[in-house]
Amino acid sequence: ARFSLAGINEEIDGAIGKLVKAAACPVVYMSMKGNFLVSPQWNKKPKRKVPVSGEFEQIVTKEQAETLPADEIQKIIESHFHYNEYEWQYENKIEIKSKYRAHNIHKILYRCPACGKEHMTSAYTKIRCGECGKEYEMDVYGRLHALAGETEFPSVPDWYLWERSLVRTEVREGNYRFEDEVRVEKMMNTKDGFVPIGKAKLTHDLNGFTLHGMMDDGTELTLKRAPETMRSCHIEYNYRKRGDALELCTLSDTYFVYPLNEYNPLTKLHFATEEISEYVKEQKKMTRDHHESV
Repeated sequence: ARFSLAGINEEIDGAIGKLVKAAACPVVYMSMKGNFLVSPQWNKKPKRKVPVSGEFEQIVTKEQAETLPADEIQKIIESHFHYNEYEWQYENKIEIKSKYRAHNIHKILYRCPACGKEHMTSAYTKIRCGECGKEYEMDVYGRLHALAGETEFPSVPDWYLWERSLVRTEVREGNYRFEDEVRVEKMMNTKDGFVPIGKAKLTHDLNGFTLHGMMDDGTELTLKRAPETMRSCHIEYNYRKRGDALELCTLSDTYFVYPLNEYNPLTKLHFATEEISEYVKEQKKMTRDHHESV
């Protein structure tokens, strides 16, 4: 898991540590084992038979809350948000015999480690590159094995993090850009939920997100979210069987947008949102430091 506070400005960095410091109270951390593997985001159903347990641990004492600086408390808390469910499964030899154990995993493992193309497909226990044809199979312990040739990433998280590293490079070299036509749904109320309102053009680059188009009722929709306002983004794979969706919101409205033409872009959009936010934050800090030193 990666610790992030989606959609919150950089000014709140360290807010949890400051809250604990102000409350002067202990912090208890609960870690769930197995719950992700029961129903992973990329294929929630059918649920897999996996033992689920929870562990509680006090990670900040009352004395530490009173005496440690807020930034140190923040670091302690954030360090506990790193957990590898697949490693836990493998180390404890938890068998998942479901024939769907790798079904739809291409939603997160979208780039082929053999040829580098972003056209993976998956079904049942296998994942396959639609460009070069290389195939991998997931065993009952969650490990991946190439059916021919080298197994570049036996570990799902390692493959996932490799993809993130490539997006980070794209962002920092100025080569990242996404553009597609999207279907737009707007949250109306708790009864009706998200309702389709039209189509628009979505772009994402170092300037953040821009959504623009004429809606079905003749009104113009323009939404801009700068990188500073989105540290991460909320994505949903096949949201209520209506497709892969990305959430964009303002202070008053919430939208789900569904890319219509680009193949399987959601995970990369998620990576890029976080990497752009971090990069822009670093650039601004360098600019401030330079001005202060002059």
